[in-house]
Amino acid sequence: MTEAPGEIRPDHSAPHDGLLSAQSGHPQGDGMPGPGAPGWSRVYGLAVLMVVGLGLYTLGEPFGRDQGIHATIAYAWTEGLIPYRDVYNIKPPFTTVMHALSQVLFGAQTQAIRLLDWVAVAASVLGLVRVLQMLGRSRAEAGFAALGFALIYYSLTYWEHAQTDGWAGMMVIPSLLCLLSGWRRAGRARLGWMLAAGALLGVGVGFKYTIAAAGLLVFAPLISGGPALRFRLTDLLAYVAGGALVLGLTGLVLARAGALGPFLEIQDYIRGYIAYGSDSAAPLRGVTVLFTLVPLVGWITLLGLLPWLAALMRGESLFVAITAIWGVTAFVSGQVQGKGFAYHFMPLIPVYAVLFGLFLAALHGALMRRVTSAVGARMLIGLAVIWMVVTSPISGRSLQSFTLWLRQAPLTAYHATYPMPPDFDIAAVNDFAATLARHRAPGDRLFVWGYETMLYLLAQEPPRYRYAYAWPFVVDFHDGRYSNDLMHRLRAAPPKHVILQDGDATPWVTGRPESSLEFLAQFEDLNAFLAESYEVIETTERFRLLERRD
Repeated sequence: MTEAPGEIRPDHSAPHDGLLSAQSGHPQGDGMPGPGAPGWSRVYGLAVLMVVGLGLYTLGEPFGRDQGIHATIAYAWTEGLIPYRDVYNIKPPFTTVMHALSQVLFGAQTQAIRLLDWVAVAASVLGLVRVLQMLGRSRAEAGFAALGFALIYYSLTYWEHAQTDGWAGMMVIPSLLCLLSGWRRAGRARLGWMLAAGALLGVGVGFKYTIAAAGLLVFAPLISGGPALRFRLTDLLAYVAGGALVLGLTGLVLARAGALGPFLEIQDYIRGYIAYGSDSAAPLRGVTVLFTLVPLVGWITLLGLLPWLAALMRGESLFVAITAIWGVTAFVSGQVQGKGFAYHFMPLIPVYAVLFGLFLAALHGALMRRVTSAVGARMLIGLAVIWMVVTSPISGRSLQSFTLWLRQAPLTAYHATYPMPPDFDIAAVNDFAATLARHRAPGDRLFVWGYETMLYLLAQEPPRYRYAYAWPFVVDFHDGRYSNDLMHRLRAAPPKHVILQDGDATPWVTGRPESSLEFLAQFEDLNAFLAESYEVIETTERFRLLERRD
C-alpha cells in the first residue's frame, strides 16, 4: 500500500482502527521516522549546536529580581526550610523545584539556574524538531525552526531567561509529543500516551497555571477531522487524569510537609495582585513584545504565516490545527495575566519558531529552484542567517562575554555589563553582599526588609523569618494578616543584622509608589523594634545595614 506523504500511521505492533493522514505535502515517508532517520540526525545535531553557540553567553548572566527570589526560596528548601510554610512564596511549586534541582546539580550560586536553563532550552529545541518530524514536515523547516527558537529566546534579556512562563511553555512540547504518539496507537498504548501527555502538561501547570489552556491541544483531531484520526472521549479522560495525577501528588506532598494550607492561603491572598490586570496590555503588544529587540526575526516570523496559510489551503489539517491551537492558547496564557511583561508571552516562542522555520524553508526551496548552483543558494541562506545573528543582541553580548573571559574577569564583572532598570541594580547588590560579608560570621541570623532576596543566597544564610521579601506587606491590598506573625518571629530570635532597602519601588507590582525603606514608617511595630535594638553600621545608596546593639 502506498503511504501518503506526512501520514501519521498507527503502530502496527498493536491493534488499531486507523488514523487520519496528516497530509503535509512533504515527502518524509510516513511522517514518523526515528530520530536517526537519514538526514534527521544532522538536524538534531545542528539544533543542539545552535543552542550551545547562541546561548553560551547566558552562563555569565546575573540574577534578575525574580531569579533571585526563587533561587533563595530553593536554597532555603535545601537548608531544611519548607516553602510556603517556612518561606513565603507566591509561585506554584515547580519553579522552586527547578531552582533547587539547579543548585543540587551545580551548587548554590547565581549561575546554577543559567546552566540548567541552557539544558532545558536545548531539550525543548530538540523536542520541537521531533514534533515537526512527527508531523511530516521537512528537515529544512525543522532546522530553521530550531534556529528561530534559539534566536528569539537568546535575544531576550537576562530578566526573561530562566523564567517560570518560559519553562511552562517548554513543557507543552513533550506533552504534544506524547499526544502525537498516542494518536497513532490504539488500546492501552494509546491511553498510556494520553496519560503521559496530561501528566507533562500538569508539570507545566505546576510552573504557571495559565499554561493549562494548552490542554485544548487534545482536541486537535476533533478540529482537523478526517475518516481515520478520530477524537475519542477516552483520550480526554486519560489526558485529564494524567494532569490531575501530577497536581494531586503535588498537593499530597505539600500536605505531608505541612505546606498545603499555607500554599492555598497565599494563592488566595495574591488575587489582589492578579486584579492589577484590569489595565491589560493591548493584544498587539502581546503578540509583538518578544520581538522588541529583534524586529528582523519578527518580520520573518510574520511572513511565516504565508506558508502556514498555504498548508491550510493544501488541507494539512492536523498540522494547521495544532499550530493554531498552540498559538492561541500560548497568547491567552500571557494576555490573561494582564501585565504585558515579555516573559509572560514566552509560551509563544515554539509557535513563532515554527512560523520562522516555515518561511525560511520556503525561501530556501525557492532559491534552490532558481539559483543555478545549489551551493550558491545555500550560501545566500547562510549569509542571511549570519546577518540575523549579527544584527541581534546575541552577537554583542557574546563578544562582550568572550572579551571578559579572555581577561579572566570575575562573574561580578560580567554582571556589571548588563543594563539595569531604575528599581534594580545587580552591581549594587553584589557590592553590598561583599560589604555584608565583612560584618558577618557563619551562623549569624539575617533579615532583609526589601525586594532583593538574593542577598540571603549571596550571604549563604537562609531566610529564617518566613518573609524573604517585603512584598506581602507593601502591596496596597495588605490587610495586616502577616504583621503579627513577622513580629513574633523577629522577637523570638532577633537577627544580628537587618538590611533595609531603598530604591526598590515597583508600583506595577505593589500598587504603591514607596520603596521598602519608605514604607517602613507605616509599619509601626517593625520600625519601633529596629529603632529600639539596632544601629546603622553601613550605608550605601540602596541599602542600610543595621546591627543589633547587644
